[in-house]
Amino acid sequence: QRNESDGLIDWRRLTAEDVNHFVRALSSPYPGGYNYLSDGEILRIWKVEVDSVPVLGVPGRVVVLSDGLHVVASGNSSVKLIRLDCNRRLKQGDFLNSERRLP
Repeated sequence: QRNESDGLIDWRRLTAEDVNHFVRALSSPYPGGYNYLSDGEILRIWKVEVDSVPVLGVPGRVVVLSDGLHVVASGNSSVKLIRLDCNRRLKQGDFLNSERRLP
């Protein structure tokens, strides 16, 4: 039985392939993968793709590409966020935290 706490994504520890498998394993009917944004908002991640042309950077940092896709650096590469739920738009430089920090 999976629960909410199983879905927290650790971008520093997981490779891009690991993140892809992790999110796939937690998709519907399970609660999905998730992280917290700096304002305490939850970002729920339902589908990702390993980036064929990796964007390297700080693991967990969001990069917004010119075509509007969001890419997040992981431990060794990056993933594209294909399907996600959030109450606000992600911005360039947002950081996906594994702890909830309220503003």
